Amino acid sequence: MNGSPRKRGPKPGTRYGGYTPTYDPTSGKPYFTGAKFDNPDEAMKLLRAAEAAGISVAEVIRRAIRFLPIDDQGCPLWPSPESTANEQLRFELSPGQQNAA
Repeated sequence: MNGSPRKRGPKPGTRYGGYTPTYDPTSGKPYFTGAKFDNPDEAMKLLRAAEAAGISVAEVIRRAIRFLPIDDQGCPLWPSPESTANEQLRFELSPGQQNAA
């Protein structure tokens, strides 16, 4: 990218038109995503969270998804910036991590 405008694809954060990702949970195979962080502040926030929690970036993302509230249609219930300005997400440590802390 190097500061140049995107030449192809949708605006970052939007879905590709006409493409719906598929996944068969009965396959037993993991689901892979190719997340890219164009915003350096968001990238650093993710890296700092992983470092502070002592877990991988992938685990931060998995836990964010695990605890993401959704409505009956599966739409995320994004918190408003005003309601979460002074709150932190809680990470639960596994028993092995608790003993190391």
